[in-house]
Amino acid sequence: MTRAGGLEFPLTEAVQRNWKLLIAGGGTGGHVFPALAIAREWMSRGPEREAVFVGTQRGIEARLVPEAGFPLETIRSAGLKGIGGIRLARNAAKLGLGSGSAAGLMRETVVTAAE
Repeated sequence: MTRAGGLEFPLTEAVQRNWKLLIAGGGTGGHVFPALAIAREWMSRGPEREAVFVGTQRGIEARLVPEAGFPLETIRSAGLKGIGGIRLARNAAKLGLGSGSAAGLMRETVVTAAE
């Protein structure tokens, strides 16, 4: 059984055998290094565990996550703070595309835990 919001849900046999953690975040070492530590701890708790990272191609995670031996799924992302005009419109469009990519990733990946 697993608990969510005070409710109990039975786990299927397939889920019990393979626990997958999805970790999203990156851009800076202040996000990536703690995420890698969490992933390593997660993996140390049993051979049936898997950790998958989600980040961007341009963040530090694009180098550090594969070097650490973890898979990295990339999505589009862009900042909105402190910009205006055409750049704001372009970045907002990137965020829309990134949200679609993230939703697709969640649909195709059976995740049993998320950070």
